Amino acid sequence: MTLDVTRLDSATKLPAEWDALATSGFQRRDFLDHTDRENQCAQRYYVGRQDGRLVAGACVYTIRLDLLTFLHIKSPVRMHVLGVPCSVSAPGLIGEVADATLLCQEVMGRERGLLVGLNLDHPVDLPGLASGRTLPTVTMRLTFGSWRDYLGALRSSYRRRVERIGRKWSGVTSERGPCDRFEDVLHRQYLDVLGHSAARLERLSVRFFEKLPERFHLTVHRRDGRPVAWHVAATDGGHRSFFLGGIDYRTNQADHNYFNLLSAVVREAIEDGATTLDLGQTAEVPKTRLGGTIVEKGMFGWHSNGVARGLLRLGRGLLDYRTRVPEVHVFRTPVT
Repeated sequence: MTLDVTRLDSATKLPAEWDALATSGFQRRDFLDHTDRENQCAQRYYVGRQDGRLVAGACVYTIRLDLLTFLHIKSPVRMHVLGVPCSVSAPGLIGEVADATLLCQEVMGRERGLLVGLNLDHPVDLPGLASGRTLPTVTMRLTFGSWRDYLGALRSSYRRRVERIGRKWSGVTSERGPCDRFEDVLHRQYLDVLGHSAARLERLSVRFFEKLPERFHLTVHRRDGRPVAWHVAATDGGHRSFFLGGIDYRTNQADHNYFNLLSAVVREAIEDGATTLDLGQTAEVPKTRLGGTIVEKGMFGWHSNGVARGLLRLGRGLLDYRTRVPEVHVFRTPVT
C-alpha cells in the first residue's frame, strides 16, 4: 500500500479534511496557522492521500534544541521536529496508525539531517529508528458536578492537602478574558517558568499569546492587583486543555502558587462543564496528586546519514525520558 504525498509550506493550504483527522485542538488548522505566523520555524506539512481521500498528515519544523535535554546536558543541535511547533503534548502525526506510519516513512525519505518525532501516541514501527519515551502528559476525566463534589470525591488526605494549600491563596481573585489582554508582566512570569523547566522548547513572544485563536482564554490570578499566576486554556467541545501559564516565583514557596494554579485550572474546567482535561506535560507529581492520570508519549530519532543513524541507535538510551511517576489513588472510588 502506498500514499500519494504532497508537501505544503503553509497551514492555510491544508485541506478542510485535515481537522477531521486531528485528535487534538492543537493539531487543527487554525492553531497551526497561528504558529505559522507567530512562531516561525520553517514549518511544512505533508498530506497523505489514498484514492483521493486524506488519510494521514504530518507537521515538521526546524529548530535548534538540546538533544540530551533529559540528562540536563547542553547539546544544541539543529533538528527537524515532527511535531506541533509549540510546547504541547499533541503529536505532529495524524491518521490511523498504518497510514500515519506510511506517511512517516515518506517524511523520513524527504527530510535531510536529523529528524525527531515527538509526543507519539503509538510507536512508529519502521526500521532504523531510535525509539524511546518522552515526557508523558497528564489527563483527567471530570465527572463532578461542582468543585465541592470534586473535593468530596478525594481521599481525606488529598482533600486536606488541596484545602490547606488553597488557603494560601486567600484574597487572590481570578479574572478571565480573551488572550488579547496578555501583558508584559505575564510574559516575564512565563519566561521564569521556562527558565526553570528541564525540557525547554520554543520561546514564545507576547504577540504569540495575544493573537491566539478565540477558543483560547486567559485567566489571571491577582493579589492586591498584582498577578501571582496566570494560565491560558483552550476549549474544544467538552475537552479542556491547559496550554501554558506563569507564576510569581518570589512568593511561590510561601504561597504554593504553582499548585494553586493547577487547582484553579481543574476547578475552572469543572465549573465550565468540561468532561475531560489535559493538564499537559511536566510537573507530573502535583498533577497526579490532583487526580490526573499519566498517559505515556513516545519519540524517535532518525538521521538521513547511515553512520549518524547507527550512532543514534547506539545512544538511544541517552535520549530517553527516564523518570517514572509512582501511581497514586487520590479518589475514594475510581473515576469512570
